[in-house]
Amino acid sequence: MTSTWCNWPHGRSIRIPAVTRSHRLLGGGEFTPRHAMQCRLGASLRATALALTVILMPMRQAMCSQSPPAGGSVANGTYAGSPIAQSDKASRADSSDRWLREAQELVRQNKLDEAEAAIGRYLSEVPGSMEGHVLLGFILFQEDKPNDSLLALAAAKKSHTPNGFAIKIIGLDYAMLKQYSLADQWLTRALSLQPNDAAGWQWLGDVKIRETFLDSALTCYQKSIEIDPGNADSQNAVGALYESMGRTAEATDAFRKAVSLQPSTGPIDPVPYYNLGRILVDQHHAQEALPYLLQAVEIDPESSEAHEQLAKAYSALNRLTESEQEFDAAIARAPNKAALHFQLGQLYKKQGEMEKAQVEFDRFRQLSNPGELMTK
Repeated sequence: MTSTWCNWPHGRSIRIPAVTRSHRLLGGGEFTPRHAMQCRLGASLRATALALTVILMPMRQAMCSQSPPAGGSVANGTYAGSPIAQSDKASRADSSDRWLREAQELVRQNKLDEAEAAIGRYLSEVPGSMEGHVLLGFILFQEDKPNDSLLALAAAKKSHTPNGFAIKIIGLDYAMLKQYSLADQWLTRALSLQPNDAAGWQWLGDVKIRETFLDSALTCYQKSIEIDPGNADSQNAVGALYESMGRTAEATDAFRKAVSLQPSTGPIDPVPYYNLGRILVDQHHAQEALPYLLQAVEIDPESSEAHEQLAKAYSALNRLTESEQEFDAAIARAPNKAALHFQLGQLYKKQGEMEKAQVEFDRFRQLSNPGELMTK
């Protein structure tokens, strides 16, 4: 499980769901939908391989039912409506549709390389297929190839008006390319066609944050929750935004809701536990924070930040030995984070271990002034 930290207004560092477990709302400088939004993509978008066929089936049927073009010979049975021509056409259609069905199934299994090869074979036989190009665009997006995905979706737009799903993938491609204004435009357009898409509103909220439109981002996440009250990712995002706005009580409530929405079975996201524990420590409720931070560390033991917050909670409770252990764990995972050495130095000073404290304070100064390291 990957996740990320970001600096919000007012200088606060907040853990944002890697689009949780997930949902990388904001990366530490990167916006990568494949990792950021994998969970939201999971159930809804992998199933879209099938949905695309269903959505576009009326279009395909209408195209197939058009009157045959002039030409061919009635006598030799080669005109478009003849049994021979229809049989040959049906055989070719069955062959090409096999590749489409195979690509859809491979997408559902997350076998993207194989899915890309299968849809390539399909498009070699049916080059004008909108659903083929859209599915290819989705696969390429999943493979972190936004430029190639946009080319595939552009091919789909040449012959047909793109549906809401295709427009959404275009928006996410632009987000991956850090062209957030375009991403905003395309995702907004997609939501005008699919206003009940909870994940779409959440993605648009992600992009609004990148554009620093925090009020608009909050509205997007709230719409996502209105559509899907069980959306823990959006609840956590709302909490992070409230906190950035100084609305601490509302932020705490939102983090509590995000924790309560975690599944009883299957993967659990540590981010809401971390955020709730951290904000409780900040409010001097270290005892209440402790179980949430312990849960965050248990789920994501490699998180330096979770160990750091747990160390702070233990220190506030005067459980200094456990606090030292957690600071050591945090530093082992982020040895060049200056603040950790400063906090550990303060802890040693509190314990009366002045020599150890001085070592950590010296390390803090070195890391805070990289030029000093060059002279050592």
